[in-house]
Amino acid sequence: MRTPRGTTAADAYSKVQANNARLRRDNRDLAAQLELAIAAIQRLSVDNGLLRAALHDARAVTPLPRRR
Repeated sequence: MRTPRGTTAADAYSKVQANNARLRRDNRDLAAQLELAIAAIQRLSVDNGLLRAALHDARAVTPLPRRR
């Protein structure tokens, strides 16, 4: 591995370690956000099913004529 002038192999290794640590943190954060998004989508799917069922039931009701 070539290093720029004035940079030692230890410095380059430290930078790689720091970059890997940052990437691991980012990966954990993204995984947590993905879990939240999955839960939200699941909840929205359940809500959608309930709303569709309620709409279907409401359409099956025969409306009464209004009194004048």
